[in-house]
Amino acid sequence: PFIWTLFFCGTLKELIRKPRIWRTIAAVLMLVQLGMIIANFSSHFMFYVDETGNYQTTNARAILFYVQFFIYLLVAAVALFGILSTKLQTRHSSFRTFLWISLTPVFFDVFQLIYPDAPANSVGLCIACVLVQIFLTKTVETQVRELKAEAELQKSKQKEILSAGVISTLSNEYGPLYLADLQTGSLQVFRQSGMERALPVQQLALETPEYIDFIREYASRYVIENDREAFLAWTEPKHLDSIINTENISEFNYQRNMNGTLNYYQFCCGRVPGESSENLMVFGFRNVDDTVRRELEAKET
Repeated sequence: PFIWTLFFCGTLKELIRKPRIWRTIAAVLMLVQLGMIIANFSSHFMFYVDETGNYQTTNARAILFYVQFFIYLLVAAVALFGILSTKLQTRHSSFRTFLWISLTPVFFDVFQLIYPDAPANSVGLCIACVLVQIFLTKTVETQVRELKAEAELQKSKQKEILSAGVISTLSNEYGPLYLADLQTGSLQVFRQSGMERALPVQQLALETPEYIDFIREYASRYVIENDREAFLAWTEPKHLDSIINTENISEFNYQRNMNGTLNYYQFCCGRVPGESSENLMVFGFRNVDDTVRRELEAKET
């Protein structure tokens, strides 16, 4: 019963709506079972071993049996509800498996009621646990296949980016390069760098899988207050989507404060060409302090 209730409780959040209510019911049922078994150690009101070493039960033992039986029926009801309420084929398959797993101990418990001396209840639970293991194994295998497919997709995207020549345009002066999806908002480090000055920003990107969160945190930490609002407006996805294209690189200069040192920096980005990557953007940061200061001095003179 404990194994079954834990399985019931742990699986619901992935399969049905309002899982908190069902998990609460499962937790209550588990506590009822646990309380009855603990109480039995002192009172022997359900089962005990007599002086001759034989296992004995009382009529109260049926209470625990029916609680367990109710859990099996509840899981079957949840699975049946899932089959009727979802149109997704993958979820249909999971619910059907879930239904058969839960009906197995129900069948053996009915057999137990007809033949009280047979160990049908234990056999049914053992078979059900084996089916649970098979179900979980198949689920894990499916997840592994999906992860491998996603990895292959990422490799093909990287090859497409490299072949497009965007990386060669963004030279080594930019250190690490980042890949952002302007539609989904996802972010990943495309090219890492060992340069010490790049490590804090690179680490921030590795810890932040969302482009917007990364840009906001970067601006808060490193962009000076006078340039921060303009930097956030320029790097906003909708704005970038409207200005970058497959033929050029777009740039934005700002002042960066790194550990109290002010330098002019440049945010540079370019769209990745190709139909399958039309929303992808590669961007990087580089130090343009010497260039900008020379330009400012030239203007002053």
